[in-house]
Amino acid sequence: MKKFSSSRWVKKQEIKNIRRTIFFAILSLILIFFLFYFGPSILIKLSIFLGNFRSSSFPPEVEDKVPPAAPELLPFPEATSSAYINLHGFAEAGAKIEIFINGVSQKNTVADNNGGFIVNNIEITEGKNEIYALATDDAGNTSQPSEKIIVTLDKTPPSLNILQPEDKATFYGSSRAVEIKGEAEEEAIVTVNDHLATMEAGGKFRYSSTLSPGVNNFKIVATDKAGNQTEKELILFLE
Repeated sequence: MKKFSSSRWVKKQEIKNIRRTIFFAILSLILIFFLFYFGPSILIKLSIFLGNFRSSSFPPEVEDKVPPAAPELLPFPEATSSAYINLHGFAEAGAKIEIFINGVSQKNTVADNNGGFIVNNIEITEGKNEIYALATDDAGNTSQPSEKIIVTLDKTPPSLNILQPEDKATFYGSSRAVEIKGEAEEEAIVTVNDHLATMEAGGKFRYSSTLSPGVNNFKIVATDKAGNQTEKELILFLE
């Protein structure tokens, strides 16, 4: 019984295949007929019809004319002694970031998926450097400039003078107190043996200490905003 059912199924499939073959043969004859009587123009009209149908089904993409937001540069020290700096910031994700110094393009990078970017080893020149950034998206729209930051390249060590006491001065008696006074570049920081001195107007400083019998060594260091340092040594004796 199973063998008989299987045989009937095979015959049905053969009949379907024969009908399918006949159908495609008739369809081919119809196409040949149209080509013979109407020529290639029928194919052109068919192509136009399909093109219009595709256009109506898939409308063109809207052109992006909106510029990205201005990038943001993270704060940077206002002075440095290094001629090469690294800048960090944020912008539209995937945007091209271009760095300008004093109006001249220097370097570029691309913001990551979170909008963060880093531009390393940007060369600056002696004196003030006005820095800003522009962002350009994939459609070619360019942002407004970022807020400008000013970075001063300063390689000159600060001035430092010790006014009193004189180097290699000798103190006598039971009084061990001594006050070191001097002057340095304005806004510089002065340390004496790694302790902060008291800064006054005009870059003047003072520092109080207690002498020990024998030789007393003091290392006095002035550090400016760019990180440049000037160091002097003061030796005092107590007998």
